[in-house]
Amino acid sequence: MKKKSKKKDIKNIPLWARTGHRKPVTRREFLASGIIPFAAQLALPGVASLLTSEVAKACVGSSSAVDTSMCPFVHIHLAGGAGLGSNYVPLDKSGNFLPSYNKLGLGRAPDTATLFQGAPFHTKSELYKSLKDEVTGSVERATTFLAIPNQSRDDFSENAFGLAGLINRSGIAKGSLFANLATVKSPSGGFHTPALFPPLAAPYVVSKFGDIVEAISYTDHLKTLSQGQKQKLSKLISNLSSTQQASFNRLPASLQASELFGCVSKENEALIASGGGDIDPFKRKDMRELWPSPSAQDHLIAGMVYNALQYQSGVVDIHLGGYDYHDGTRYTMQDKDSAVGKILGRILKMAEMMNQDLFIYVTTDGAVGSPISNSDEVEFTLDRGISSVAYALAYSSSGTRHPTKNNAFQLGSFNNEQAVDTSFVASANPAQCSISVFANYLLFNKQPHLFEKVARGSISDGDVKVVSVFEES
Repeated sequence: MKKKSKKKDIKNIPLWARTGHRKPVTRREFLASGIIPFAAQLALPGVASLLTSEVAKACVGSSSAVDTSMCPFVHIHLAGGAGLGSNYVPLDKSGNFLPSYNKLGLGRAPDTATLFQGAPFHTKSELYKSLKDEVTGSVERATTFLAIPNQSRDDFSENAFGLAGLINRSGIAKGSLFANLATVKSPSGGFHTPALFPPLAAPYVVSKFGDIVEAISYTDHLKTLSQGQKQKLSKLISNLSSTQQASFNRLPASLQASELFGCVSKENEALIASGGGDIDPFKRKDMRELWPSPSAQDHLIAGMVYNALQYQSGVVDIHLGGYDYHDGTRYTMQDKDSAVGKILGRILKMAEMMNQDLFIYVTTDGAVGSPISNSDEVEFTLDRGISSVAYALAYSSSGTRHPTKNNAFQLGSFNNEQAVDTSFVASANPAQCSISVFANYLLFNKQPHLFEKVARGSISDGDVKVVSVFEES
């Protein structure tokens, strides 16, 4: 009974206290702790943000052709330092298991099971279990997995993981409705900085699925306004008191538009009523079955990915908070890892349902570590950015996974100190990790020649060949 009571008491202690951090004060600390699961909403997220020059570009609403030569790209960032290298089991330079994993919470010789093209995962990993449940069969056979050990700073919002700028310049410059979509307002579109270039247009920042619907309805109105009218509208909004802004934000999208524009056209009423056209995945029965009893976060993630898969959005950046989970228990880590495994699996399944190639990049700022122990159930108690790992997953709509050289599933390695070998180009820092992932994204899309055009000089020609493990086909 005492043990059960202790477990309950530990879980009731705030995560920031359990992980040895001070009470969150800054925006970064709130994001990493998960108290703010997505970026704080902009005041007047619809009309006001669309009136600013940056976000007006983000909601392109353009009739010009959208480039579909490159597959959609989804970046998921786990803020706080997730234990990606304690779910996937990292190997040494020769592709062998390390002598011990007793600093990574995996004991001396963890039991492993393989997924995708043979990638080893800890059998007790909740990420592995939930991902395996979602991707068995045809999805698993069509997905290429790559783990990229890389040293990154713990709990740091300026790790240079952002690839939206390079992806934009290689082909997907914008979607038909949005240039890019993101859940964090930042120069890169995520809880990180650009690996090389910022996005061509600032992403449209969303914190709930309704923001996507609102953006489309507002954009339709804004097209009818002259520059002078937009300036007057912007001035009107800026003069609202904080109380008036709060009251305005509580109005439905159609009433916000009505209040500011005086009337809503019959065409736009229909657009709002229909949810903005084909932007809502949950209007499809198969998508509702894939995401049963969806939370608001599920709806937002599914909606962002659904629009990317239709080229209605460019790059999608999804921030997931609360991964600073070295709280002296396994409970928080298990819950969070299980959640991201389900999300990854369902996103891959969405790509299969829509018969669309897809590339997913998963990053985190730092990692977690454990006290030295031969048990694979030891608690995680510290940050350990020297053992950070990123994932890349590429789904092929052909039904057969894209081949890698020597059937590789790891780019880089760990050393016998159970840390990233930073002598390898892709592992030295987040920027080079991301640039290496970009090189493989181009190979997946059969466009390797674009590296010279878009990212020339970021790493040497010789290093480009070394990090390019996707086969050119």
